[in-house]
Order: sequence, then structure tokens, then C-alpha cells
Amino acid sequence: MILDACNNTGPVEGGFLHLGPSTLYHLFGPTIIVLYGVIVILTIFLWLYALYFRSITSNISLNHITFLQLSPMLHITLTLPVLISPPTAPLVSLLQDIVCVLSMLVFTHLTTTLLGGVDNITKLANTTHPTTCPIGTPP
Repeated sequence: MILDACNNTGPVEGGFLHLGPSTLYHLFGPTIIVLYGVIVILTIFLWLYALYFRSITSNISLNHITFLQLSPMLHITLTLPVLISPPTAPLVSLLQDIVCVLSMLVFTHLTTTLLGGVDNITKLANTTHPTTCPIGTPP
């Protein structure tokens, strides 16, 4: 072990522990197989649930609504590679961030579309409920 300036310990050069399914099996025994099985079954049931309760209406924003309904399942599915290979955690985190930011963007676009566009929102804000604060800005 090497101590750095912050008093943290790290492995000696080249002494990293390869953490994968076999190492996890040696650490936790057969419990890890049960855990993996339960997680896969839970993910499958969540996908089936999300696909079953998908909107069937013919709305102009059907793609947006479908993406917003399926994005939690996509987020959970992106987590699974970390259980197989923990060193993929930084990549999985970036992919999850992309899904979250894309979901916020789709939600904002959907909300703007449902309210009639930016011009209609501005007109309603100025005529119906006059305010000095723009929409979405806390006072």
C-alpha cells in the first residue's frame, strides 16, 4: 500500500484487484447468483409493466410520452452492466446522465407543446395572470 499526501491508501503499482463476477462469487458465495437472478427477473417484469401500460392513443406527442414512460426502465437497465463488471461504473454513470438530461429535455418540449407553444405561454402569462417573473423562475 502507498500513502499519498491526503493520507489515502492505494494499491501498489500493478496490484489492482480484478473485480468481476468470479471475484464476487468467491466473496459472497451462491448468494450472488440468487441476487443476479432476482435483479434480472425484476428488470424483466418492470419492462413488461412499462410496455403493457404504454399509451395507445394517437396523440401528436406519442413518441415523447412513450420515451418518458420507458426512461426509468432504460435507466435501470443501464445499471445492470455494473453488477457484472464494476469497473464500468463511470461509463454507466455517464450513460445514465444522458438518459436523465434527455428525459428533462423531452419533458420540457412536451410541456411546451401541450401548452400551445412558447408564444401562447407568453401571451397567457401576460394577459391571464400578469407577472413580472418569467415562467419557471421562482420569485
